[in-house]
Formats: sequence, structure tokens, C-alpha cells
Amino acid sequence: MNFDKNKFWDNKIIDWEDKRYSEFEVNSNSSSNSGLSLGSSLQFRLKKSAEILKPYLADKGLLELGCGSGLLVKALSNSKMRQYTGIDWASPAISKARDEFKNNPPLSPVEFMTGNFMEMDFPDFDVVVALGVLDWLELEEIRFLFSNIKPKSFLFSISEKRFSLKQWLHSIYVFFAYGWRSKGYVPRYYTVDRIVRIANDCGYKAVKIFRDPKLSFGTFLYQLD
Repeated sequence: MNFDKNKFWDNKIIDWEDKRYSEFEVNSNSSSNSGLSLGSSLQFRLKKSAEILKPYLADKGLLELGCGSGLLVKALSNSKMRQYTGIDWASPAISKARDEFKNNPPLSPVEFMTGNFMEMDFPDFDVVVALGVLDWLELEEIRFLFSNIKPKSFLFSISEKRFSLKQWLHSIYVFFAYGWRSKGYVPRYYTVDRIVRIANDCGYKAVKIFRDPKLSFGTFLYQLD
């Protein structure tokens, strides 16, 4: 597909984050996270991923693929992790993250990098997280990703392929919003069984699955023990 993915994300990511997270308090030091609208699957995904990860991060290095402007590391601000590294295609998102964390440094050291993580060597890490990233990868790229992170721990989210009105409406929305211009570069829906089989083939034998109605058709796949 002759399509500039870098340009696509450079133009999309900041506006996309602003629209979907503008009313969400991502700082987990908040006692109630009262800024969370449970009607937003993406906001719930961010909050829940932080809850799942925190018990496993003490003195660990966390690598986030598709980090955007660093919303997750804010939600993990009191996790006592050793180091956080975020990688994203979009240079505007990385610039925004660097500026914000320069002025408001978190408790753990952070680093943000621009690049295609399918074509780069990863820095040292213990746990890798990717929220929504697998939706934008082909199956062979997902297999490559699993083989590249083995044997480290992971938490990934996918848009699970289901027969649902919400998913049907989502597919129509993304096509008319940008899919017709992006030559079909839109998020994909994969079954859990298919992704778990790939993980199993790469050596991950105890993949856990988390579903919740608040995630809409989103699902977490992880192995953190």
C-alpha cells in the first residue's frame, strides 16, 4: 500500500487525543478519578490498563508502543517503576510529551522516542504495553512483535472481532472519516483466539484475557506474571 503512515499519524494523533481524553483526569493520584466518563471505552481502557499494570511495575522498566503524548505514564505516576520509555510514530505527539514532562517531571525517569518500532531495536525493558496498536498491524507484523518482545511481559489491547452494532457503526465511521482517503488504512478487528494463537506460537503459553462492557468491543490480552 503506497500510503504515508507517518504523515497520517502526524496529522491525526494530537487532535484525536484531545477529542477523546480532554475531560479525563489521567493522574492516578486523584482519589476517585472523577474525570472518567464510563461511557468512553478509550478512557476506561486507559484507566483499567494502569490498574492491571501497577502491581507488576515496582522496580521494572516499562516500554510503551504507540505512546502518543504520554497519557499512560501520567496514570502510572505512583507505580514505582524504574524507568518508562515511550515510542510513537508521530513526532508532534513525542514533542508534546517531552515538553510537558520537562515542565512536570514524574517520579520515575521517562524517555520519549520517535520511530517505527517495527524497525528499531528496543531499549532495555521488563514489561511492554500497547493500547490499540495491534489494531493497525497486519497479522505477520503482530507475529513479528511477539517474537521480538519474547520473553518479556506484555499487556496489549485489541479491537475484538464481534458481531455487534457498535462495531458495525465504528467500521462505517472510520471509513467515512478517513478510510476512503487513507487507501484502506483503518483499524482492524481480530478475534482473541487468533492473537492468542500467535502469542502461543511465540512462546507465551498463559495469556490472560480481560473483557468489560465499558471497553465496548475492546479486549486486553496480557501475560505479566
